[in-house]
Amino acid sequence: MDEWQTQASKLRTDAARCERLCAGVYNPVLSAQLLTYASEYRHRAAQLERGPRP
Repeated sequence: MDEWQTQASKLRTDAARCERLCAGVYNPVLSAQLLTYASEYRHRAAQLERGPRP
């Protein structure tokens, strides 16, 4: 597995972890922050999978 694939996989794992944590949190501010992190991690993973832009 290439380095970028490893990094993308870790980012997706971290995003899923944030989403699971969010399910058990009753604080709306913390829930929103966790979902923001999850979205950012998924966005970064997608960027890595697309590769460098010309």
